[in-house]
Amino acid sequence: MISGDLEYLMNSLPYLSFQNTTEIRQRVVALFYAYAGQSVEQISLVHILEDEAKKFLSTQDYILFCTIDLDTIYQTAIQQSGNQALAEFSKFTFDLKEKVCQLRKLRRAGNNKAVSDQPGMLSLEGTPLEQEIQLLRYQWDKLEDLAMGHYANLEALILYKLKMMLLLRWWGFDALQGFEKFTQLAKDN
Repeated sequence: MISGDLEYLMNSLPYLSFQNTTEIRQRVVALFYAYAGQSVEQISLVHILEDEAKKFLSTQDYILFCTIDLDTIYQTAIQQSGNQALAEFSKFTFDLKEKVCQLRKLRRAGNNKAVSDQPGMLSLEGTPLEQEIQLLRYQWDKLEDLAMGHYANLEALILYKLKMMLLLRWWGFDALQGFEKFTQLAKDN
């Protein structure tokens, strides 16, 4: 069981919303660095959160908490995690990856009508960057659903970390750099 101090930690963290404005980014970053007493160049926001969580979690929970990463969230081991919220988000992310794969195969085959006719098929519109933001939004909405009823427990902390990682991914997008990579990939194929 987690001590009551986790409630203090959760309440002291900056509020996260699915927004990408300079003001929001600066506020979240400033609050994390002020909380940790670190300068911007010294440590990532994820590491600050993990360091703070270590004070309130058991060794086993802390190890689980530190293994959470967006690049591996869909893996079977995480889907079978004893943590219900984490396992459910992992399964959701795996299913989302599968749907994106199906969508891309249908589009590559020029079968756009089949895309819209498929029940439960994703509808991704716009540029690749806009589509990536839509995928982040799907994940964010799932995290919001999972957060219902979790306010100051391990699940709440895990869901907070996942939301923060989604935002950091989005905030790290650079349209010009992304376009250059896209152009290079198109030339290579």
